[in-house]
Amino acid sequence: MPLFSAYRPLPDIEEKPSTEVTQPSSTTASSESVLDEYTIKQLTEKGLPNEVNYFINSIQSLYSNPFSKGNYKQTSKKQLQLVKELNRISFNRSQYDDAIKNATKNNALNEVVVNDIGKVLVYGKDGELDTVSLESFDPNNQRMLTVGEYATLRAQDPNLAFNSSSLNLINGSIGRETVLNKVVDYVSKLQADYKYNEGFLSSAKEEDAKVLAQLNATSTDGVYKYSLADEGLSNDKVRKAVGNIYKTLNQKEKTLLGTVALQNGLDVKEGSLQIIFDTISTNTARKNTQKIDFDSQATAATGGSGGSDAKGLGDTTQAMAMMNGESTVTRPITILSGNTEMTVPNAKWWSTLADLEGKPIIGASLKEVLSNSSMAGIGNPSAVYFGREKISGDKLSKVAFIGENGVSMAFLPYKKTAQGNAIDYEVSDKLNLAREEVSKRGLKLPQDIMSVYKKHSVSQYYKADQDPEFAYKSGLLYPFYLVDGYATENVVNPSVSGGEVIKGKWGFDSKEYSSAKQSYIDALTGGDADKWDDLVDNSMTDADIIKGTISIPWSGDQITAGALSKVLQQFKYDYNVDTLTTRGKSLYNRINSPVINNFLNK
Repeated sequence: MPLFSAYRPLPDIEEKPSTEVTQPSSTTASSESVLDEYTIKQLTEKGLPNEVNYFINSIQSLYSNPFSKGNYKQTSKKQLQLVKELNRISFNRSQYDDAIKNATKNNALNEVVVNDIGKVLVYGKDGELDTVSLESFDPNNQRMLTVGEYATLRAQDPNLAFNSSSLNLINGSIGRETVLNKVVDYVSKLQADYKYNEGFLSSAKEEDAKVLAQLNATSTDGVYKYSLADEGLSNDKVRKAVGNIYKTLNQKEKTLLGTVALQNGLDVKEGSLQIIFDTISTNTARKNTQKIDFDSQATAATGGSGGSDAKGLGDTTQAMAMMNGESTVTRPITILSGNTEMTVPNAKWWSTLADLEGKPIIGASLKEVLSNSSMAGIGNPSAVYFGREKISGDKLSKVAFIGENGVSMAFLPYKKTAQGNAIDYEVSDKLNLAREEVSKRGLKLPQDIMSVYKKHSVSQYYKADQDPEFAYKSGLLYPFYLVDGYATENVVNPSVSGGEVIKGKWGFDSKEYSSAKQSYIDALTGGDADKWDDLVDNSMTDADIIKGTISIPWSGDQITAGALSKVLQQFKYDYNVDTLTTRGKSLYNRINSPVINNFLNK
């Protein structure tokens, strides 16, 4: 049964007060009364029964007191005092009526009476009223009073006559809807999460064929393209919202939720959180859409029908892995960037870059790497940087890829340019300094780490290290492929790029310089030293070699990458036939955009 389907009254300890407002006792209107029935009726209409009774009884007592007879001066004085009470009686009735109206408007009459400091009003076996905390409430000897019950007592109980604080309690009472509306309002301001994924399924692949059969999509053999979209609040965001909402409630609101939890047999705190969670779930909805269509172009690219001879549909290739961000090794990567060495904590790493035939590339020009390796179509050739210096297209053939450290993919702060995204080294340097300080100081607590990030003006990137997926979705990070490279000083300016000057550091006659020069020549000429002059434009025989980190931004063009590498399954997907069947032909059980999994430090 839903938590708010009905009010469940607590067991009676003794007879409940009547909810009817009674008239003053008829004995007060006897023939011996000082006041006639008309006057009593007028008083009753303008006052609460207990206060009217008090007034009538006081008048009766005054004139029936034998000691008052003959003492007209004293009697007149007391009578005047009683007449002044008439104003209070009238005022209190007006306040009472307003309080009832407010309580009714707030749907609070059936709620437990809660004061401003979060204590509830209880009725004991001894007939005494008291305020207690929920923690000290004794259900065996106490019963919580509702606002409606307390309002009846306020009107009838002689002990509550002229009690202004009781009117304030009734007037300030709230219903659970007041609290739940706060929840709904908070949730309405949260931004929904959106996940999108698309990919390919082939009828030639057994696992794909099972999924296609479950979806009744295999009218034609070949390759099918699917797209999946999921929109709504993530479970993580809902959990955080529950805690944040509870913190915003005042003590009265928290106690009110606690009473509802108790009425439903739940723990006060946990039950309150559950109520908030259920309210969020009830007032939010997830939207899932899916589309799957036969792809004639992709089918043709695989050899016609997508049969067993189709390329790129069965075996995992490096190109497929790089497009999906799949690697067996996740490790810190150091980037040469000027005066600092920037460390990326969670980079994907492949030991060797392969060509389109699957053979390792030991050394090659960047032009060859971008056109004849697993990176063909994956990297954007228009936004290649050597450190901090952009490399124009005509110079790609004179920058050497050195495969000694393989290739990495990392998510880094970026800035948009006309040619494509580039690493934002200004932000990266600050982020690197923050990480170094955290490491040196051995900080572990989130608040301490956050203060360091704030100090370096990169506080928004704290969560990027903790939850890079969030950072990617928020536009803080972008995927880049990183490789080591060599260039000469006529191609790259070390003062701009921040690259390492080999000759300047080790000397012209050093083994380091000779080795770097030879690696450069081998990569670009196949080892033909006679072509050195051509490489340096005959400008100098001892041209310096610059070593640096080459960054190539992810192109985002999965279709071209798949065509060039002859890999069509460029999107990583994870599915389970049983789950698909259970969910009624739905593919949304795993909706991950390409490369998102790179954020996961597994």
